[in-house]
Amino acid sequence: MGIIEDEFLKTIEKEIEEALERHTELIPDDLDKVTEETIQSSLSELIDVFPDALERSSTKIVQRGRRDQLGFEKRCYRRWRGAFELYDIILGVATEVGEKHAQEHFEESQVGPDYIFGALTFLHPRMLLVASEIGALLRAGFPDGALARWRTLHEISVVAMFISQNDQDTAKRYLASFQFNDHRAALQVNEYADRANLTPFSPEEIAEMRAVCSAIEGDLGRAIGKDYDWAKEALDTKHVTLFDLEKATGLDHWRPRYRWASQHTHAGHRPLDRLLGMVEAKRPVNLVGSSNSGFVDPLSMAGISIAICCTAFFGTKPTMDSVVAMKSVEVLGDRLGQVALRLEAETLEPHEQRRAIFGLPKRLLDWLGALVSRGFS
Repeated sequence: MGIIEDEFLKTIEKEIEEALERHTELIPDDLDKVTEETIQSSLSELIDVFPDALERSSTKIVQRGRRDQLGFEKRCYRRWRGAFELYDIILGVATEVGEKHAQEHFEESQVGPDYIFGALTFLHPRMLLVASEIGALLRAGFPDGALARWRTLHEISVVAMFISQNDQDTAKRYLASFQFNDHRAALQVNEYADRANLTPFSPEEIAEMRAVCSAIEGDLGRAIGKDYDWAKEALDTKHVTLFDLEKATGLDHWRPRYRWASQHTHAGHRPLDRLLGMVEAKRPVNLVGSSNSGFVDPLSMAGISIAICCTAFFGTKPTMDSVVAMKSVEVLGDRLGQVALRLEAETLEPHEQRRAIFGLPKRLLDWLGALVSRGFS
């Protein structure tokens, strides 16, 4: 904010100096009036030059912000190092074994074909990507953002588990759902193309998408609707929600946490002290940047969801390696929450002590100032 204020004041001061040079006959009583008039008259010019001034100062702004962020990330990693390293181990095992598992059974899955295995080979890498995003958000100091991404991670793990527990037709409808969603999305783009400044799809492209959907509909016996419509035969219901999939897979006990994680995704009111990044704060503030508080839940929940998805994928065609990896990720995922909880407790007390020590000079000066103002009475 200092750079912005500097540029603002420089512009105003320049205008005032020029006004004073034009009105050398001014007396002190007229100064306030001229200053106000000058500021009002220079607002339009200020709006024109201010963006350029900021752009000229961009190097300072970027360097200062980057320096502060790098310093924060270094301290944050130092605090949560044990949990971050364990999280990376879990992701590393899930990635390495997942890649090997997909390669070993790829040709086999093409015979039939095996739609369940095919769907899981898409869901597992997607899970790894979201889990990596969660790790990146935590390292940068955004636990609430990480919790919101866990919401997606949970959805992926639930869908993966549901597909692994059902028949080939369910997995086939799941894979086919993309084409129907793609067609619906294209129609919506065309509906709002002018207002949203989007390039519309051509009639030929829309016709091609419709033809693909018609062919799939002929094969499946019906079109696939929005959201989780692909699962309605497996659940014998007309309308399917994620909660239905959670109940079917025994993962419905995650529903309270899922709703909690949704708070940061949607725009409903949320008091300042309800943010994860504020759980260790002594007073409420509007958090707009990084925080190294509130990492326990995102880490713990992400570790368990990674394990659930690995169980769904590795359990479909189990081998010695995949079973060992599956159990290892499960154990490490459970352990991750314990490690994070221990680190939170162990690092908070030393931080409070350092803050108390560094805050002593200010408190001493405040005390002396109050003493002087009272005249040592």
